[in-house]
Parts: sequence; C-alpha cells; structure tokens
Amino acid sequence: MRAGDIDVPAEDPIRIDGCIEDEVRPGIFQVRLPNGHRVIGHPITACRAMAKGWHAGMQVMVELRPFDMTSGRLSALPGETGENDS
Repeated sequence: MRAGDIDVPAEDPIRIDGCIEDEVRPGIFQVRLPNGHRVIGHPITACRAMAKGWHAGMQVMVELRPFDMTSGRLSALPGETGENDS
C-alpha cells in the first residue's frame, strides 16, 4: 500500500488496536492487527519504562504512517499496564 492509495494526509498517523504476539528483541514487538496483518513496533518514549512488562496477548495501540505500514509506534491501551496481576 502506498500513501497515495488512501485518503489520509502523509503527516497524520493511522491508529489501530493490535495484539502483541512476540518480543522480537528487547523493546521491539511483533503485533497482529485485526485484519490479520503483522507489523513490527517499538514503544513510544512515554511508554518505554512500562514496556518492560509488556507480553504476548497484551492489547496495544499501533500508530502507522501511510508511507510505511510495516512498522509503527506502540502505546498501551487504557487499562493495560503490562504487569501480571496473577
């Protein structure tokens, strides 16, 4: 998909919820989107400390740029802390 294929200005990110599938390496996660696609993402600066507790199955928000929809920035959804309560 190219930026010209959708009606979103190039500077505005596309925000979509996703589910962490795997931690590829420290601070880099593979995330499955609702449409079945997988993207690689890293936590936004404000969530880096909290991201150490992120795990497979956790819901996150992914910000994708229209010109590169293979990777994005991740932030925790409200109510998702990344800490195990069990």
